[in-house]
Amino acid sequence: MRRLTEGQITALVADRAAGAEINDLAEKYGVDRTTVIGHLHRAGVSGQRRQGRTLDPGQMRAAGELYTSGVNLAEVGERFNVDRRYLRRVLPAAGFLMRAPGRRPTP
Repeated sequence: MRRLTEGQITALVADRAAGAEINDLAEKYGVDRTTVIGHLHRAGVSGQRRQGRTLDPGQMRAAGELYTSGVNLAEVGERFNVDRRYLRRVLPAAGFLMRAPGRRPTP
């Protein structure tokens, strides 16, 4: 188990505020992601996905159309810089029909 110094915690919080991902911070500081989240929580910094990592209505429509065309969620997520789990949750709410995981539509 590794303890971070106050200086490292301050740097970790600053890195998160600058946009670093939780997993990247855990690797950089040599601690578990739950440790990172705990330090962020105690510092009053959100461990949640930052704004800007979600889709606006135009992007949502484009992502849904791309998915409907047969591209899988992981590839759509990479294209729009969002997580596939986020897409699986929001695309149906936007009116897009979801396929069974791992299946592509038959031509």
